[in-house]
Amino acid sequence: MDVDPTLDLIFSNLRTWARLPKYQLERRVDIFLTPYLAALVGARFRAAARLVVPEFPLLASLRPNPKPGKKTLQTVNADYLFSLERDGRAAGWVLFELKTDRGSLDPAQLATYECARELGMRALVAQVQEVAASPYAPKRKYAELVARLPADPQAEKEVWVSYVLPSCRQEKARGLVKSPSPEVEPVISLAEFARLDPALIPAEHRGLWPRVSALLREIDV
Repeated sequence: MDVDPTLDLIFSNLRTWARLPKYQLERRVDIFLTPYLAALVGARFRAAARLVVPEFPLLASLRPNPKPGKKTLQTVNADYLFSLERDGRAAGWVLFELKTDRGSLDPAQLATYECARELGMRALVAQVQEVAASPYAPKRKYAELVARLPADPQAEKEVWVSYVLPSCRQEKARGLVKSPSPEVEPVISLAEFARLDPALIPAEHRGLWPRVSALLREIDV
């Protein structure tokens, strides 16, 4: 069965509907990007990257200047959590956020991620476990999440934040996201994502990449 016409229609719909005011492209397009995110993160952080979980929960109280009152276990989510490895050894963590809309860059969200970065992964995992133990948490889903997290998150390994977003918001985000070194740029435009070297992509996923890269270039503008 030839699936190309179906894929052509799906990607055409994504490009066309992204122009509509109420269409939330980020919620639809990420499933087509996930086969390529590890290659992108790995290339930027100069390490082997592995996608640990999507929608990694962070306590909302991590936000700078949280509302006074009783502590709650309400969470906000980073789009993805990646682990980094160099020479067979753990090298850190990346909280990764995908933005496709020029108006979706939220400085308060970036500040929350910066607080999480400074806190460290051991404390972040402990907070997830605290939420999982709450009587209000969906037990099976949180059990699955906790099972995917490392038993020893190695507090000495640093947490970093990375953003992919439209080119017109790249400079603003650069002023808010810290880099692990002058050689690493963690803020990536959609256009730069589209230029990812296909040689870095696993061979079994390269077939869809021309459609994905074309979509990234179009929604960047």
